[in-house]
Amino acid sequence: MPDDTFKQSARDGLKQEIYDLLYDEKTGFPAEKYDDEALDTKTDALFQLFESRYSMRV
Repeated sequence: MPDDTFKQSARDGLKQEIYDLLYDEKTGFPAEKYDDEALDTKTDALFQLFESRYSMRV
């Protein structure tokens, strides 16, 4: 069970990193064009891409 907890923690961390990059003033999308819901949608889409491409093996 600890391995599953680690994997979930790694997944959560990756998803948060994606969101932070998209939200960041310097690296992210323009705030005037994207609200929180749009950022959540983009974050989920990118996360799904990484998950399907790399199988999230930790």
